[in-house]
Amino acid sequence: MTETSALVEDMTRSELEDRVRELEDAVEDLRELTGKRGAETNQRMSSIEKQLEDVQTAVSAHGEQLSAIADVGGKKTSKDEKITAIATFAMRKSDANSTKVLVDAGEMQGCVDCSRRYAYDLIDDLAEDDRAEWASLQKAESVPTHKGHREKKKALRVNVDVLQESSQDHEVVNKFTTRSPTGGA
Repeated sequence: MTETSALVEDMTRSELEDRVRELEDAVEDLRELTGKRGAETNQRMSSIEKQLEDVQTAVSAHGEQLSAIADVGGKKTSKDEKITAIATFAMRKSDANSTKVLVDAGEMQGCVDCSRRYAYDLIDDLAEDDRAEWASLQKAESVPTHKGHREKKKALRVNVDVLQESSQDHEVVNKFTTRSPTGGA
């Protein structure tokens, strides 16, 4: 990661867009000077163009992140939309060191805007659904510890590796959303 990339990650979208405009203006100015300063100007222009590419990439990624984040909290109308939002939430919740994450009813309520009871129903449905091979049930239970007992919440255990593989397999996605391997209901 370049120094420019590190600075870009801390900027807002409007700041990034302003920076892109500044860099585009600088590139234009340098193009006018190219005939006057030759190799020195070409080197500076290449550096600025690289910075411009970094900023444009960051602006694009920033916009995609904002769109995805905005979608997670939005009202989901169909069960499949809710399941997709839950899967997206689980993938974002995971980190490089974890292949499995837990999504409890409270988190489901937040990401799909549903009642707590319906969140528990979704946990049960997904854990039993053959099309959601990435999901399993963590039952609520009391677990003994060296200090007594700890209560485990009922949650959906998501195998992120399996989820990522199935989200890239269009046939699996088609079976999931249309309930058949070829499409249609």
